[in-house]
Amino acid sequence: MKFLCLHGAGTSGAIFKAQTAAFRARLPLGRHSFEFIDGPHELSTSKLPGGAGLDSGSGSGSGSDGRLLPISPFFPPPYYTFLRSYTDQEELDAAPEYVLSHILREVKATGIPYDACLCFSQGAAVVAGLLMRHATEVEAARIAAAAAAAAENCSRNDGQCADERHEENNAAATTEAANPNKRCRAVTPPPPPPPFKAVLFICGGPPLPILESLGPPGAAAGIQVSQKAWDITAMTGEDLARKTRLMGEQLRQILARNSPSFSSSSSSPLLPGTAAARDQGKPLPPPGSRPFKSPWDDLSTLSHDAQGIISGNKHQDPRQLPTSFPLNPLQAQPTTAESDEGRHNHHLADVYGLDLRPPLPASAKISIPTAHVYGVKDPRYPAAIQLALFCDPACRRVFDTRAGHEIPRDKAVSDEIADMIAWLEDTVNKNDRANVDG
Repeated sequence: MKFLCLHGAGTSGAIFKAQTAAFRARLPLGRHSFEFIDGPHELSTSKLPGGAGLDSGSGSGSGSDGRLLPISPFFPPPYYTFLRSYTDQEELDAAPEYVLSHILREVKATGIPYDACLCFSQGAAVVAGLLMRHATEVEAARIAAAAAAAAENCSRNDGQCADERHEENNAAATTEAANPNKRCRAVTPPPPPPPFKAVLFICGGPPLPILESLGPPGAAAGIQVSQKAWDITAMTGEDLARKTRLMGEQLRQILARNSPSFSSSSSSPLLPGTAAARDQGKPLPPPGSRPFKSPWDDLSTLSHDAQGIISGNKHQDPRQLPTSFPLNPLQAQPTTAESDEGRHNHHLADVYGLDLRPPLPASAKISIPTAHVYGVKDPRYPAAIQLALFCDPACRRVFDTRAGHEIPRDKAVSDEIADMIAWLEDTVNKNDRANVDG
């Protein structure tokens, strides 16, 4: 399959290529192709976009206070972002259009469309918004087609109707004798297919500002975003930014301590414990120890009850979505409107502030095959669960890495992600065969 790959905020296509190398190496050689593109906006200042509703950090790049984050010692600039603002509507509209324009240029140049999308963090939010808006267009086209069929059916049956929208039916009428039971009917072109046949989301969430705007013209908004959802999103964004800054500082301290000549411009710094470090006599950490405690291991600041989820799910399959969505009892509880109190007769009535009881509005559903990779230690875990629930459960797979806002490179996780890609390919092929047979 041919994948379009979208990175997180403040990184680049080259960085995302490195981040995904471990699981891509486990795929059959030559079976898939991956194109990594840069976001449209180069970060020329020390600030990443901030605000509620989309991933406000990706574990990389530069922090909003100017302090360097983890990728800085390892990957030189430039860094890019798909969004500079999470509240400006023009910006929210422009990011999906940028992706669609790239797709059109690629298809025109090569004649080969993309089969799937691989996306992380902010890139995943952009793709989710793109697919939800496509679903809105499909629903609007369905409504328009029904209205046209009801209001514009033609009574002619002689093949002489002048309405060009009826041309196909006129052609059929001229080959048959006039039949009062066969009428010329309005023809409404079908909506275009989605830009991808499948998506692999990694640490992604739904774009809350776009959720509020969903729905065909004249219809009510597709999803009501409660104040609780906004509060949780703001909390998770702040926690993500803080922990990624802390990780960057820790990594820089380790590198500086083990390499006196280390500077932020070093292109290949040496981490303790690597073969290169051993060759140069760098000190090694004690056996079985970690050079520092990962900020992702601090569960006390998360908005969701990660400790309870981990303790209660020791024997739960990480390939299954959770059935409850507890909040962290150590944190101040987000706002809950009085109208929310009577909703809890269904476990999906309050998914971190979103009412996702089925059936979801057609304008908000993602119906193509999707795979979701997320970690319970990620501050943005609530958003990842929400996004998975917007996708069709009949063609959806999930996997909890038990990690943070990152792509773990260990064998178990890499093998699992590679298997998800194989499943996506198989599902897409089955769908293609079904469409041909149909």
